[in-house]
Amino acid sequence: MAGRKSCGQRDGATDRIYVMDRGDGMSDNNPDVILITKDNQLREVLARERPPSVELQCLSPEHLRAAEPPRTDQWWVDLDCWSAPGVGDCRRRVYFYSQVPDNMEELPAGVFLRKPCAVTAAADLWAGVTAHDPQPESPADHTDTGNVPVWVLELLKLDLRDFCHACVKKSPARLGYIEAAVYLYDAERDMLTLAETNCKRRIDLAIPLDPTNDHLVAAVARSGRCLITTDLAEAARARGQRCPADVVGQRRRQAVIAPLISGGELCGLLRFSRQRRDRSAGRDLMLEPIFAFLARGLKHARQHLQARIEARVDRLTGLFNYRWMIEALGKEIQRTQRYGSPLALIMLDLDGLKTVNDKHGHIAGDGLLRHCAGKIMAALRQTDSAARIGGDEFVVLLPATELDGAHHVAQRALAAIRTDAPLLEEKPLTVTASVGVAQWRPGWGVQELIQAADKAMYLAKHEDRNCVVCHPHASPAEGSSDARPRRA
Repeated sequence: MAGRKSCGQRDGATDRIYVMDRGDGMSDNNPDVILITKDNQLREVLARERPPSVELQCLSPEHLRAAEPPRTDQWWVDLDCWSAPGVGDCRRRVYFYSQVPDNMEELPAGVFLRKPCAVTAAADLWAGVTAHDPQPESPADHTDTGNVPVWVLELLKLDLRDFCHACVKKSPARLGYIEAAVYLYDAERDMLTLAETNCKRRIDLAIPLDPTNDHLVAAVARSGRCLITTDLAEAARARGQRCPADVVGQRRRQAVIAPLISGGELCGLLRFSRQRRDRSAGRDLMLEPIFAFLARGLKHARQHLQARIEARVDRLTGLFNYRWMIEALGKEIQRTQRYGSPLALIMLDLDGLKTVNDKHGHIAGDGLLRHCAGKIMAALRQTDSAARIGGDEFVVLLPATELDGAHHVAQRALAAIRTDAPLLEEKPLTVTASVGVAQWRPGWGVQELIQAADKAMYLAKHEDRNCVVCHPHASPAEGSSDARPRRA
């Protein structure tokens, strides 16, 4: 084909990627996907994950301005370089963007993906593409062997909560049911826990998967095979197992119970119940590829959540880290400004950690840090949070707390640290702490509140340590004359 420059796979008959530079001619065929972008990185990621049987045509915005675009089932548009993506009719649109576009609400419906596009996201996009076939499509034109319906891609969310919500809100009607529930698998406890449901009746919140549990859903999850039945209660009786709580006493018991397994591992479970009167929905669908696809999506969402948690947790102590503390403190200050509730912060510095490290080694010092972290957490209330922000420095965030209340919390933490010393070679390690407390004042940001608590802690260091100092009045820019030490 003259005028075409190919990229990606170059294997003769399977090379079906066409990159259109300015001055090249349009493709003579109608490609399966047209990508509009100037972003070479985006183009390479999508080309690398493209199935060999699918034709991708890459256009620059100049081509769309200069010539009539070809017909295609799918338009994939980079909003960073093309602001008018409503070109041509198609079954599906995908939008890529670096920043949320101002006209997002005005765009035709589609899938929105933030750049850079991850490899897993690219693979999921291609899973919803059916290769171009000149023959008439079957009534179930939204499916094909090894692929999934286009609507399934709308369920893909990187945020775990959004993913579960989308599954419950959008998938029941597509599959011919009214109610849905998403369970997540907790490997440590070997249990399914309810994440989201639209069921209006009492439903099982947790389902243990140990072999002694005769719950029908547990048995299906252990088997790893999908159960589709017109009478869930009868299926349970035939197996000698207990029915789900919301099925007892109900006349319509049609259901689907689908374990979500990816890479041989159970990630969760989907349950659908109460079949719709219009039973044509979902009748011709192959459910196994859909559930396998959703299992991968759930696995990716859970991995994303775990990565976010690990990025905000101190590995040594299990407390949050400095990054989390800055983010959380910013949110709490915004809430305080909006609702007028108080907010306090505690800064705690261990006295003598360097001496322990020098005398007994860093293993002993690490053990001391973990011990003190546990004592700090034990002294907090359910709404409080703690973070380790340095070698021997800790921060405690206390929402809806005034200075006096924060002072009491600081006293409890200090008392727990110094009265229950850890043992090293059957001898207690003497440990104390210097503690500073500050309450947020109007006009302060994150750094101002941190500096106020830090100055109070600095005063405690110079008050022979082992005490709590409050800063009720002095701002970070002012002197420390207003601070008054309160010994615990």
